[in-house]
Amino acid sequence: MNWQEINAKFNSLIKQLFHDEEWQNRADAARELGLLEEGRAVNLLCSALKSEKDYIVINRIIEALG
Repeated sequence: MNWQEINAKFNSLIKQLFHDEEWQNRADAARELGLLEEGRAVNLLCSALKSEKDYIVINRIIEALG
C-alpha cells in the first residue's frame, strides 16, 4: 500500500471508530488501527478509550495500543 492508500484507510478507520453505531464495527476499526502500527493513532485511540461504553470495543482499543 502506498502512503495515500494508508492515509485513506487510516482516516476511514478513525471515522468508523468514533462514529459507527455498531459496536462490532468500532471494535474492528480499533483492531485494524492497531495492525496499521501508525503512531498518529495513539492519541486518537486514547480519546476513543475515554468515550467508549462497550467493553468489547474498550478491550480492542487497549489491544490496539498494546
